[in-house]
Amino acid sequence: MTLHAPGFLAPAVLASTLVLASATFAAPAGSRRPQTLPLEEAHLFISPMGQPFRSASGQPYPVVQWFKAADANHDGKLDKAEFKADAQSFYDVLDRNRDGLVNDSEIVYYETVLVPELDASGHAAEYDTSDKTKLAGDLQGAAPYALINDAEPVRSADDSFIGRLTLKAFLARADHNFDVLDERGQGFLVLEDLPRTQAQEAAQPAKRAK
Repeated sequence: MTLHAPGFLAPAVLASTLVLASATFAAPAGSRRPQTLPLEEAHLFISPMGQPFRSASGQPYPVVQWFKAADANHDGKLDKAEFKADAQSFYDVLDRNRDGLVNDSEIVYYETVLVPELDASGHAAEYDTSDKTKLAGDLQGAAPYALINDAEPVRSADDSFIGRLTLKAFLARADHNFDVLDERGQGFLVLEDLPRTQAQEAAQPAKRAK
């Protein structure tokens, strides 16, 4: 059976996405830019559970927005309970008709309206790779803007594969994603220890005002 819903990832592609989702983007700690470094242009960050965050020119990469919002007690550490609470809040945003399920049409709305950077096929937009500051074309969908290599973090949480995403499945995926990011098994995440996204690595620092 062929599914024609816009934004649907075929099972083979989705299976590949699930495998890739266990890989994070990392660089040696000493070579990383500070997360609070102001950047020249506006940028997109897609949280581990798929929520988009956008910055304006001259602001830090918007991973900072996400982390501060998810760190409910503002202690500088994002634990699993906070991570899952953040996931549940975004699930409520996705469940537009408030029926307790995120159906395929709601996922398509996410893919085409909330994050228009994702096109209907789930592939990343094309970039001119002759310019080293542009994003390379080797990552798909959300992956260039995310901490985890997952082309569609909302759809990949749907263990039904038919567009019936439950909160239970979404929180189970949050458990998995937290463990992927918590490589040292500390039980919490720290902003400066997070991997940098491909978009963040390609971004130019803001020019100093004269």
